[in-house]
Amino acid sequence: MKTSQNPSELIQFLNQHNITEGYFIFRKGKLIPSHPELSEFAEAITKMDDFLNHEGIFFEVYKEQNALLTAFVHNTVRGQAAGGVRLQSYDSIDALFSDGLRLAKGMADKNAVARLWWGGGKGVIYRDNVFGLDDETRYHIYKSYGLFMSKLNGVYVTAEDMNTRPKDMAVLFSQTRHTTCVPVTYGGSANPSIYTAKGVFGGLKAAAEFKYGKEHPLKDKIILLQGAGNVGYHVMEQSVDAGAKVFVFELNAATHKRIRKQFSEDQVSLVDSNEKLMAMKGHIFSPNAIGAILNDESIPNLQVDIIAGGANNQLLDSKKHSAALQAKGICYLPDFFINRLGIINCANEQYGYVKSDIDKEVELVYTDSLDLLKKAADKNVSPQKIAAEIATEKMKQAHPIWGHRGPKLVDEIVKKGFGKPNLSLENA
Repeated sequence: MKTSQNPSELIQFLNQHNITEGYFIFRKGKLIPSHPELSEFAEAITKMDDFLNHEGIFFEVYKEQNALLTAFVHNTVRGQAAGGVRLQSYDSIDALFSDGLRLAKGMADKNAVARLWWGGGKGVIYRDNVFGLDDETRYHIYKSYGLFMSKLNGVYVTAEDMNTRPKDMAVLFSQTRHTTCVPVTYGGSANPSIYTAKGVFGGLKAAAEFKYGKEHPLKDKIILLQGAGNVGYHVMEQSVDAGAKVFVFELNAATHKRIRKQFSEDQVSLVDSNEKLMAMKGHIFSPNAIGAILNDESIPNLQVDIIAGGANNQLLDSKKHSAALQAKGICYLPDFFINRLGIINCANEQYGYVKSDIDKEVELVYTDSLDLLKKAADKNVSPQKIAAEIATEKMKQAHPIWGHRGPKLVDEIVKKGFGKPNLSLENA
């Protein structure tokens, strides 16, 4: 089995070997698979660029839907791994696992700079086709994922993410207590996208103020907006209110109609291709859709002063491409630094939800972003470098009550029989 194959091939391989659930756990410098049949795959994972000694990867096959339920855990020093679960298709096994690894690391960075006592993790539900699913199919998918979460003993606590709806979270919550972003009727905070957007706009405004001056920093500025989904649409609204002209690329036809109904052509113009948008001359580029869109191909074409958006993992290679943006004179605000309001909004809701606490955090993203930009300018380095250093240092700080408890939770998972036949990690 090669990682270049479609993930459905991996599911078929697991079914052929009667492996319904399993893991890859990093201990003593080795990535230990739950089954000997997965040894070569474990070796392949360690060679992926995005594997950074992640503490664990857990999976379960959902045969009825030919789906793969996964949970990627990067670091649990600050607390249990927290991050959303997305429903998504991938062309290859490598793309699926690289995305999960990268997203889990991004959540560890995000939770650290957000001063949350949580580690970093991410869930991915792979299915060949994720669009147009009826409610009954979605119900069974998310019910299965909730049961999967319960088996993992809280080492990873999930939340809402791409292609996952509040209704899906209600189903998931009915099967596990290891989740946040649960509906308001159950005492949760529901969809966090409005707060994510407020944080992103706070960072965007800070960058504009840093670049153009404090008085009306966005008035008459041109913003190139990639993606007008839950987060991007709210960023667009705030940008227009601040006096900016927005050019937006968005695939959803229903969103096009909504934009035309709400905004005039002078306020928001639709662009018919992503390539055209990213090559346009403007002041600010705000990516709010897919990751890895800042790369060797796209960066040379950019004609903007600032990049600030809500999409996760915008840089294909964080060190290489942040340096490339710095060399080009583009001010880049790291996504994990400014899109953190979503996880802040829901991470601690088990202690009760207080809206005023979250409102304070909105302002903090703005002031933190200004501080980050000033430090980066003083040292003549990319803000990405400074933000990454902040995250790395904070990730060394163990949870003040539980310490680094994640490995103990994993040991309990294995002792209970998850991922048989390997029932011991002690001598691995």
